[in-house]
Order: sequence, then structure tokens, then C-alpha cells
Amino acid sequence: MSIENNIIGENIKKFRKKANLTQKELANKCGLAEITIRQYETGKREPRREQQEILCDKLGITLADLFSHKQVFSDKKHDIQELIKTITKIIQETKDSDESEQDKSKDLTILNNYLKQVQQLDNTLDLALEADTEFKETIEYIENENSSEIQHEFEELFLISSRMLNNEGRYKLMDYLNLLLKIPEYQKNSAFNEPLTKLKQATESIEKNSNTF
Repeated sequence: MSIENNIIGENIKKFRKKANLTQKELANKCGLAEITIRQYETGKREPRREQQEILCDKLGITLADLFSHKQVFSDKKHDIQELIKTITKIIQETKDSDESEQDKSKDLTILNNYLKQVQQLDNTLDLALEADTEFKETIEYIENENSSEIQHEFEELFLISSRMLNNEGRYKLMDYLNLLLKIPEYQKNSAFNEPLTKLKQATESIEKNSNTF
């Protein structure tokens, strides 16, 4: 089970419950078997792009919601903040205790170091939540923008990169494109097939022209 699968699974489960749907009901809406939804939610299986889009449609969410780590990070942050409160309380109790100053100093040093480490983890989670928000905004931008315009920008960037490769690199790139074009999902979907075919042809053209010099 990969972390990414588990994140997707947890999000499917969260939004399914939010929609008041059982696994069986969601499966029926998506045209899938109940066990498939169960496997998605436990991270034993990852939905392909086609299934991801169907799940998002039936759950009323976006792909950004499906891939978001926000809930996991938020839960962890809550646990860490509770831990910070507990450590802070123990530190105060230690200060107020009847221990010898020497013992008290040792205990406080350990506790303060531990508190510092937990606070650093809390700050890291803040950065992770911020990054997750930026990721979601990026995905939503891509989903909402004109797909042909984004595709054109991608093709331009791809071709610029292709020109920077040597012959061996371009051969490997063409092999990779050939492999992608053999994937059934990409063969059936023109949104994948057409740009991949175009990129393959353009890369072959660059290769051919480079050999004429």
C-alpha cells in the first residue's frame, strides 16, 4: 500500500460518508463492485484516472479534493497541538514541584528539548498544509483553464526539452512515448492519444533533422 493510495482512499471514505452513502451505494452509482470501493478506501487498490473522475462526479468533489492531504495533516496537527499542551502542563508542574533544583533542572531540560522538537514538527505540518493548499489551487486552475491552451504550453515545453537531448536521450524518449501509446486507457482517450502522438511525431522530426547535419 502506497501513501498516495492511502490518502486517496481516506478521501474517498471521508467524502462518501459526507454524502451519506454506503460503499455499496457509491459502487452502484459509479458502476463498480462494492469490493472495489472497499479496496480503494483501504489503499489496496488505486483508482485509474477514469475511475477517479467518476468518483469525483458522484461525490461532488474535484480531483484536487481527491488527492488532498489536508485531512491527514489536520488530524496530525490536532494531535501534536494536544501533545504540546500536555508537555507545557508537565513543564509547569515540574517547575512548581518540590524536587531539588538539580533534579528539577534536569527534568526541565529534557522536557524543553522534547517540546522544541514537537513544536518543530508542528511548524513542518503548517508548511505541509500550506503546500497542500497550493497544490489544490494548481489542480483546480488546470481543471478550470482552457485545456487546449495548457496542452499547447505543455507541448512547447516538451519540445524544447527534446531539442536539448542528445540522440540517445531522444531514442529513449521515443521508446517511452511508444510505451505510453500502447496503454489501453491512452489509446481510447483522444485527450491522451492525440497529444502523445503529436509529441512522438515531433520528437521523431527533431531526431531526423539532427541526423542531417
